[in-house]
Amino acid sequence: MKIVKFGGSSVSSAAKIKDVVSLIKKENKNIIVLSAFEGTTNTLIEITDHLYRKNSDEANKIIDCLKNKYSELISELYATQECKSLAEELLNKYFATIRSFTEDLFTMFEEKTI
Repeated sequence: MKIVKFGGSSVSSAAKIKDVVSLIKKENKNIIVLSAFEGTTNTLIEITDHLYRKNSDEANKIIDCLKNKYSELISELYATQECKSLAEELLNKYFATIRSFTEDLFTMFEEKTI
Protein backbone atom coordinates (compact mmCIF):
# COMPACT_ATOMS: atom_id res chain seq x y z
CA MET A 1 0.00 0.00 0.00
CA LYS A 2 1.16 3.48 -0.85
CA ILE A 3 0.03 6.83 0.51
CA VAL A 4 0.09 9.61 -2.06
CA LYS A 5 -0.52 13.29 -1.26
CA PHE A 6 -1.41 15.95 -3.78
CA GLY A 7 -1.81 19.64 -3.03
CA GLY A 8 -0.69 23.12 -3.90
CA SER A 9 0.57 23.46 -7.45
CA SER A 10 -0.25 19.82 -8.31
CA VAL A 11 -3.96 20.69 -7.97
CA SER A 12 -3.81 24.32 -9.11
CA SER A 13 -6.09 23.96 -12.14
CA ALA A 14 -8.74 21.70 -13.59
CA ALA A 15 -6.18 20.26 -16.02
CA LYS A 16 -3.76 19.41 -13.23
CA ILE A 17 -6.53 17.84 -11.15
CA LYS A 18 -7.46 15.69 -14.15
CA ASP A 19 -3.79 14.65 -14.41
CA VAL A 20 -3.88 13.62 -10.74
CA VAL A 21 -7.05 11.62 -11.39
CA SER A 22 -5.36 9.77 -14.26
CA LEU A 23 -2.42 8.92 -11.99
CA ILE A 24 -4.74 7.68 -9.26
CA LYS A 25 -6.66 5.45 -11.69
CA LYS A 26 -3.41 3.67 -12.61
CA GLU A 27 -2.71 2.69 -9.00
CA ASN A 28 -4.50 0.09 -6.89
CA LYS A 29 -5.11 0.03 -3.16
CA ASN A 30 -3.57 3.35 -2.36
CA ILE A 31 -4.59 6.04 0.06
CA ILE A 32 -4.93 9.33 -1.75
CA VAL A 33 -4.76 12.58 0.22
CA LEU A 34 -5.76 15.86 -1.38
CA SER A 35 -4.82 19.03 0.40
CA ALA A 36 -5.75 22.60 -0.43
CA PHE A 37 -5.93 24.02 -3.92
CA GLU A 38 -2.93 26.25 -4.66
CA GLY A 39 -2.98 29.43 -2.56
CA THR A 40 -5.98 28.44 -0.45
CA THR A 41 -4.22 28.05 2.88
CA ASN A 42 -2.50 31.41 2.62
CA THR A 43 -5.75 33.06 1.55
CA LEU A 44 -7.64 31.58 4.51
CA ILE A 45 -4.93 32.87 6.85
CA GLU A 46 -5.27 36.30 5.25
CA ILE A 47 -9.04 36.21 5.79
CA THR A 48 -8.63 35.29 9.47
CA ASP A 49 -6.12 38.12 9.93
CA HIS A 50 -8.70 40.60 8.64
CA LEU A 51 -11.42 39.09 10.81
CA TYR A 52 -9.29 39.39 13.95
CA ARG A 53 -8.75 43.06 13.06
CA LYS A 54 -12.52 43.46 12.53
CA ASN A 55 -11.95 44.43 8.90
CA SER A 56 -15.01 42.64 7.50
CA ASP A 57 -15.07 44.57 4.22
CA GLU A 58 -11.58 43.43 3.25
CA ALA A 59 -12.27 39.89 4.48
CA ASN A 60 -15.40 39.76 2.30
CA LYS A 61 -13.45 40.91 -0.77
CA ILE A 62 -10.93 38.13 -0.27
CA ILE A 63 -13.69 35.60 0.42
CA ASP A 64 -15.37 36.62 -2.85
CA CYS A 65 -12.12 36.20 -4.79
CA LEU A 66 -11.45 32.76 -3.30
CA LYS A 67 -15.02 31.62 -3.93
CA ASN A 68 -14.81 32.82 -7.54
CA LYS A 69 -11.57 30.88 -7.99
CA TYR A 70 -13.28 27.69 -6.83
CA SER A 71 -16.38 28.43 -8.89
CA GLU A 72 -14.25 28.74 -12.03
CA LEU A 73 -12.57 25.45 -11.15
CA ILE A 74 -15.96 23.77 -10.83
CA SER A 75 -17.00 25.13 -14.20
CA GLU A 76 -13.86 23.72 -15.85
CA LEU A 77 -13.67 20.45 -13.93
CA TYR A 78 -17.15 18.97 -14.16
CA ALA A 79 -18.75 17.88 -17.42
CA THR A 80 -22.43 17.74 -16.52
CA GLN A 81 -24.65 20.50 -15.22
CA GLU A 82 -25.86 18.17 -12.47
CA CYS A 83 -22.32 17.71 -11.12
CA LYS A 84 -21.58 21.41 -11.46
CA SER A 85 -24.75 22.27 -9.53
CA LEU A 86 -23.96 19.83 -6.72
CA ALA A 87 -20.42 21.19 -6.43
CA GLU A 88 -21.66 24.81 -6.44
CA GLU A 89 -24.19 23.93 -3.73
CA LEU A 90 -21.42 22.54 -1.54
CA LEU A 91 -19.19 25.52 -2.33
CA ASN A 92 -21.96 27.95 -1.36
CA LYS A 93 -22.51 26.11 1.92
CA TYR A 94 -18.86 26.32 2.98
CA PHE A 95 -18.41 29.91 1.88
CA ALA A 96 -21.62 30.94 3.68
CA THR A 97 -20.05 29.57 6.86
CA ILE A 98 -16.85 31.52 6.29
CA ARG A 99 -18.79 34.67 5.41
CA SER A 100 -20.89 34.35 8.58
CA PHE A 101 -17.75 35.06 10.60
CA THR A 102 -17.63 38.57 9.14
CA GLU A 103 -20.93 39.40 10.86
CA ASP A 104 -20.21 38.37 14.42
CA LEU A 105 -17.52 37.87 17.01
CA PHE A 106 -14.42 36.16 15.64
CA THR A 107 -12.44 33.99 18.05
CA MET A 108 -10.01 31.08 17.97
CA PHE A 109 -13.02 28.73 17.69
CA GLU A 110 -14.15 30.32 14.40
CA GLU A 111 -10.55 30.37 13.17
CA LYS A 112 -10.34 26.60 13.70
CA THR A 113 -13.53 26.20 11.68
CA ILE A 114 -12.02 28.12 8.80
